[in-house]
Amino acid sequence: MQKIFILTIFLLLIAATNAHALFTQEAGMISYQINDSDRIAVGNVTNVQEHFKYSVVTIKVDEWLMGPLPSNEIEVITERGSMYINNNEPRFYNGESVILMLQDINVAENRFKVTIGEPGKHPTADRGEIISELESMGKSNKSEIVPTARSDNTIPFIGSYWLVLVFACVGFVLRRSQK
Repeated sequence: MQKIFILTIFLLLIAATNAHALFTQEAGMISYQINDSDRIAVGNVTNVQEHFKYSVVTIKVDEWLMGPLPSNEIEVITERGSMYINNNEPRFYNGESVILMLQDINVAENRFKVTIGEPGKHPTADRGEIISELESMGKSNKSEIVPTARSDNTIPFIGSYWLVLVFACVGFVLRRSQK
């Protein structure tokens, strides 16, 4: 029985270390992210509300680089919550300045998700590179970059941390039952 327990722990470690390898190599390319995005916004994180399985992040938009909207505040929904950690989703911090590749969830309610998860979140230092890529792809011109002068029912896959916890509990119960 000890061999099964050790094998289970070994498999869990392998599963946990491969969690970051879920993105294709091209997902890190800005051109790939632009093609999969509905909009690109530059802004600051003003609020992060963590719920059990997801978070709602409020962004004060300073500038729209692609797909401009008249709104200067949006909400970004992530599949990363207080009790659910999805390492493929971006993590946000209050006061953080970001550039986000966005996909529409509900434009009327200013709700979006980050394109491709973590790779779709960029530091503001990437602004020049993103604008150059937009221009080379013909997806942007200078008139489309708009500064803002105005002051879900999915069941996500169980995260690797929960998997470790479940298997640890099973191992504990098996060990206790052998005594």
